[in-house]
Amino acid sequence: MRAFVAAALALALTGSAAAHEFWIQPGRFRLSPGETTSLAVLVGHGAERERWRMRLRRIVRFASIGPDGAETDRRATLDEAPGAPDAALRFEGQGLHVLVMETNDALSSLPADKFAAYLAEEGLTSAIADRRREGKEGEAGRERYSRRAKALVQVGRVGPGTIRATRPLGLTLEITPEVDPYRRSADTAFPLRVTYRGRPLAGARVTMTDLAADARPATTRVTDQRGRAVFPLRRTGDWLFGTIWTRRVQNDPDADYETVFSSLSLGFPSR
Repeated sequence: MRAFVAAALALALTGSAAAHEFWIQPGRFRLSPGETTSLAVLVGHGAERERWRMRLRRIVRFASIGPDGAETDRRATLDEAPGAPDAALRFEGQGLHVLVMETNDALSSLPADKFAAYLAEEGLTSAIADRRREGKEGEAGRERYSRRAKALVQVGRVGPGTIRATRPLGLTLEITPEVDPYRRSADTAFPLRVTYRGRPLAGARVTMTDLAADARPATTRVTDQRGRAVFPLRRTGDWLFGTIWTRRVQNDPDADYETVFSSLSLGFPSR
């Protein structure tokens, strides 16, 4: 546990929320049936983008859900050795496959000024209000955090498995498209829903990042009362959607907040 604290603190002290980005990056998001692709689990963006320092004990779920709805445990494909791909996956079955990853909790502690900057940068207004109301703005910020990531991989022709893209998988914090992005051939609006513990989440800030130019998000939206946000999606290149949410916890000797990071990645061939 102490190792988790040290790693989290080192990451946070970069002075930027960039390191909090976390996503699954297949070598390609469009594959042929039976094709194998390597993938990386990444954090940060711009100059700070790097492979996540993966520890298999942190990962509680890594699976693919096929077009037929069957879930396959993929944890055995993961490799934490330096220099190796994080995984190499073979996809059978034509249609849309959803990759999902969940981690367990780690601890982070930041000095008061850095924690305040982090809350402001991530748009965590409820935590800012809590600390102001409780007179704790001058205290260090302690949180217990975990991560959730999904990636949409299209195998073969577009069509089968569309419902898998638009159905939540039961993640604590989850970004779910309302439409299958691969079924649309033209650039158009791309609506998303954000849920927290199974309920629509209003007021969550969602970023959309072009992974070919990821120094800063291309677009940012805040979810409405239905947990919904709509983005303009260009159907070329690789895209990342990310959000974060936190809540106050009681009677935890190590943390004042429980924070979850969530992402959705998808991609299209370059034109």
